Amino acid sequence: RDRAFSIFYVGINLGAFFSPLICGTLGEKLGWHYGFAAAGVGMIVGLVIYIWGQKHLAPDNIMKEAAGQAKPEPLSPDDVKKIWALVVLCAFNIVFWAVYEQQGNTMALWADANTDRMILGWEMPASWFQAFNPAMIFIFTPALTWFWAWQEGRGREPSSMAKMSIGCVLLGASFLVMLPAVSSCVGGGKAGMGWLTACTFVLTIGELYLS
Repeated sequence: RDRAFSIFYVGINLGAFFSPLICGTLGEKLGWHYGFAAAGVGMIVGLVIYIWGQKHLAPDNIMKEAAGQAKPEPLSPDDVKKIWALVVLCAFNIVFWAVYEQQGNTMALWADANTDRMILGWEMPASWFQAFNPAMIFIFTPALTWFWAWQEGRGREPSSMAKMSIGCVLLGASFLVMLPAVSSCVGGGKAGMGWLTACTFVLTIGELYLS
């Protein structure tokens, strides 16, 4: 199930990859109204596809069974443990995504103001850095799902909770990568793109473990 969800997650990131290249380029080169308009068009298309595709979704048998029960049964001690486990998982997720989403603001500002984006005389738009993360998800999801399958075959695949914990540790480590980059900017200099790329790589592996 974990590996199947990772494949589904690649589909989500298809839009996350193209949107900075399209909306970001329009916003930086033509004007932000064009970028936001393109994002709006993409959201409408996505909603239409979702509504059209509902017929392909499996029926929600769990909710149907719950609705058919005349009286809910009291929670067992095992049920209570599971609920508290979900509370812990939610707490992990809240902290993780709050830090992770710095990509869209703090890291985006860093890419714009403090990163040397010149490539053979051409300056890459700062918004394109937003496409690095989904691109890495495309690249590394197959490798990671293979790795988990390899671990499972030896009885060593981490549990979902353990994977989430690993993801949180990697997220914290990804921002430690930026410490040398900050040092290189002392005195008005700019950091190389490699630092932000390395940070995104570690962050992406952490995201795959948690998600």
